[in-house]
Amino acid sequence: IEHIRLRAGMYIGSIEEAGLHHIFLEILSNSIDEYLNSSCDHISVTLTKNTNEIRIKDNGRGIPHGTHESGCSILEAVFGITNTGGKYNDDGSGGYNSTGGMNGIGAKATNALSEYFIAESVRDGKYERVTFNRGTAIEHILEDSDSKDHGVCITFKPDAEVLNVVKFNEDKIKKQMEEFSYLCKGLLLAFENENTGEKVSYYSKNGLLDYLNAVNQKTTVISEPCYFAGEGLEFAFVFNASSSYQYKLYTNNIPQLKGTHHTGFKTALTSEFNKYAKEKGLFKENDSNLQGTDLEEGQTLILSYRMVAPVYEGQNKENLTSAEARTAVQKIAAEGIRTWLNDN
Repeated sequence: IEHIRLRAGMYIGSIEEAGLHHIFLEILSNSIDEYLNSSCDHISVTLTKNTNEIRIKDNGRGIPHGTHESGCSILEAVFGITNTGGKYNDDGSGGYNSTGGMNGIGAKATNALSEYFIAESVRDGKYERVTFNRGTAIEHILEDSDSKDHGVCITFKPDAEVLNVVKFNEDKIKKQMEEFSYLCKGLLLAFENENTGEKVSYYSKNGLLDYLNAVNQKTTVISEPCYFAGEGLEFAFVFNASSSYQYKLYTNNIPQLKGTHHTGFKTALTSEFNKYAKEKGLFKENDSNLQGTDLEEGQTLILSYRMVAPVYEGQNKENLTSAEARTAVQKIAAEGIRTWLNDN
């Protein structure tokens, strides 16, 4: 915890606005992981009336009550002891696999870089709360509860002692929640700003196809959309009349700027287009094969991949480097692209 506070940029990429948004995303991603585990269908994010304070609440399973091997509660360990994963089964042992954060640092970084951090968990007829001050636990409460609710609520205030920016960018938060609604069809994400009274909700019935339509609102679409889901891979793409290439990449719902999943998809796309063109006699005798850049013009791609224990370049997870992702995505994507070409 002390090292995270001393070298914050190593863990969250920046101590400016990007880093502030990253520590928020670490907490929101934990709630999204509950959705991935089919345990959550509602997440709320609230900018409270307390200056720079934010609250993220879900109706997932809740973190188990009990004692961690270190002697403290499981709830305290999840947010206060580094290298302790937060994906627990009912007995506090290792939980599900395809999660956004697997290295045991994410939520702890948020805690370490907060002036105060309050973790609440409700499940199994009990309410538990641990309060931290700059990463150190200062209060623990465990009591019986009559509530039938279940889930986790995290409230924190970023620490101006270690971060240069501590005021949240409301538009950035709402944009991220909107993206998650497309990636997690059927999940309701509700935003509220208690200072302005603004309330807005995000919900998508058709997932990536809705996302594709939203991104292409201001362009003329010139192809049928291609949508495929299977074996942990989900993608949608379409061609429009512009010359630009737009793409959104995600691994276990964490956004990336680049990665091996993207490389695998592009290889499959180029290969399948060339095969199709040759089979249908669309190439003249001396024509060269299509290149990847030929197919990027006017293309909008949204790609979401779920995998066990992904490997990223750096804690901010902006580049997926898992070699197996390239091979798997290339193989799976080729099937979907081939079907789409033959059907259209």
